[in-house]
Amino acid sequence: ASGIIKIDENTLNISALTDIEDINERFDLDIPNEDFQTLGGYVFGLLGREPEIGDTVEDRNLSFEVIELDGIKISRVIMRKDTPFIDKEQQAETRESDETL
Repeated sequence: ASGIIKIDENTLNISALTDIEDINERFDLDIPNEDFQTLGGYVFGLLGREPEIGDTVEDRNLSFEVIELDGIKISRVIMRKDTPFIDKEQQAETRESDETL
């Protein structure tokens, strides 16, 4: 499955192995990555205990819900935001298609 699946403009289904830096860059966010390199590590750090499916943590204007586990490791996370995510990848595609018209 793909690393990042867009469910709607406010909701992303993300592989826990995705680099925080990549998420920040693509969606113009500032999730801290001093302590953790991957989203799963970060969510695990926010939880501070063994994760369970359905666990939800919030940080700043984002919420993270654990939806899939691999043993005791988080494997997929739903990331939600109150306002639509800025998706730079999509914007780049849109710009390209505009030019061909």
